[in-house]
This record gives sequence, structure tokens and C-alpha cells, in this order.
Amino acid sequence: MQSNTAEKYILYAGDKWNDHEWVKEKLRHVHSGLEVITVSNGLEVIQYISSLRGDEYYPSLIILDINMPVWDGIRTLSTLKKEGDWRGIPVIMLATATQQKDAELSIKLGADRCITKPFKEDDLKSVLENLAGFSLKQPARKIIVAW
Repeated sequence: MQSNTAEKYILYAGDKWNDHEWVKEKLRHVHSGLEVITVSNGLEVIQYISSLRGDEYYPSLIILDINMPVWDGIRTLSTLKKEGDWRGIPVIMLATATQQKDAELSIKLGADRCITKPFKEDDLKSVLENLAGFSLKQPARKIIVAW
């Protein structure tokens, strides 16, 4: 699993590896300094965040695909919003048009926004600019180590 000591970065969870590179590339075009860490399912999100240590930062934004193997986006979101230290991390959900009930549930569970895919090509740049801008506006949240 990738590690990161950057103050501001996005953690993206999706099960399609070609989407990982696509998301990284598109976000780099919008903001070249914004790093994207990728994992393939929700359990890996929880494992990644749990592995962070005192010299590292929480992601400034987590993007979860609703439909993933092992742990889907809904289960992952529910876990993130139950854990005190992680509650403040903004979460954007990605849903397909057929997942409208899951999209509504994700908002009730605490997601900051749910975006329906596939994106129209005309709207893609705007969506990515909003995601990058949202991430960069979040305060850096360093891991607090209690002794």
C-alpha cells in the first residue's frame, strides 16, 4: 500500500485499476500538485487510514466508489463516520444512475456529496476542479498520537 506524508492528498477507492490511473491523470491536469493515493476497496481504505502514524496526515478528501468488492462504499462510509478521528474527513461517493437509493443513503450516512457517473465529458473538468478545490480547502489534519 502506498504511503504519504503530504499535507493535502486525495484517497481514492475503486476496484477498476484503469480508473485509478485515469483519476490520477485527470486530477493532475486540474491541479498538478495534488497527490492521489489509490486503493481497490473499502477495507483497504480503513487499513490505510489505520496504518497512518504521527508524522503523517489524514487524506484531505476520500472518494469512494459505491460498488466495490470486499467492502463496498456504503459499508466503508459507515465505518469512517463512526470512528471519532476519521469523522471529519470529507467523503465524496461515486454512484451509477442505477444506484440512486445507495446515493441517498450515503448522504444520510454523512457523505459530503454523491456524484453520478458516467460523467458527461463537458461536465468532467468541472467535477474534477470541484473535487481538487474541495480537497485543497480542507485543513491539514495530522495524526494525533496519544501516549
